Amino acid sequence: MEVIDLETFVKAIEVGSLSETARQLFVSQPAISARIRRLETAVGGVLLVRSGRGVQPTPLGRHLLERSLPVLNQLSQLVADFQDDGPIQGRMVIGATDLVAMHYLPTILRHLRSSHPALEVSVRVEGTAVLLDELLRGGLDITFATLPVASDVFGVLSLYHDPQLVIASTEHPLAGETDVDPRRLADSAWILHKVESVTRQLVEGFFDEQGVAIRTEMEISSPEAIAELVRANLGVSVLPRRSVVRDLEAGRLASIGVRNFSLERHSGLVWRQGRPLSRGGRALREIARE
Repeated sequence: MEVIDLETFVKAIEVGSLSETARQLFVSQPAISARIRRLETAVGGVLLVRSGRGVQPTPLGRHLLERSLPVLNQLSQLVADFQDDGPIQGRMVIGATDLVAMHYLPTILRHLRSSHPALEVSVRVEGTAVLLDELLRGGLDITFATLPVASDVFGVLSLYHDPQLVIASTEHPLAGETDVDPRRLADSAWILHKVESVTRQLVEGFFDEQGVAIRTEMEISSPEAIAELVRANLGVSVLPRRSVVRDLEAGRLASIGVRNFSLERHSGLVWRQGRPLSRGGRALREIARE
């Protein structure tokens, strides 16, 4: 039984596809299939079956997965321990939300590149739900995400706290007002992030607590696009102050001070528990913490 065959088998279960496994491991799909067949010969049974959801483990496959994960984790940690004295090399894929990518990540990556020039870093910018799914599937080493993260399978380092503002066009009748009763926004059109967004859930939760049903007319994933639509007086929204401070100072947008509205967007680093974090991931975590 070869370690590389076990690693391929675990990766195939994580991503649910032999073709995606081949892409992530940078080998051909026939090579992936050959490794799985070699492992099946070694254990004497079928390990994976194809279904409508991709490849799934058989009962024997689940048993092998449970037995092999601790072994592979220990081996990975052993290798990492022996490499700790040398330069950090290789390729690391990290995720980030739009807020972190725009306002925090450049400084972090500059420090990371300066400290570890041989480390190649790729960045994927998505919403938190997509990033956590990719992290679980093994497509990311580590990710910046909007908190809280509900699942106990993740390790979390809380990093950033950004106040959220209700924003509107300068033409909106409530533009610039303070201590606004939330009920006065019930008739406004809202432009919010997609329904799975943590921020959107917090915003809707706040207005629900106030007994106000807000009317979401547009769902947009890009904060820049949201700000542009708000500037055009097509609706109101909620965005981190850091994302709109220049527009507010230049008079291109206005804030609305809603009574009792004090939401913050919390962001942090998230990694998969039970899987040793790579040296690159540990280095990124320390730089972000500092």
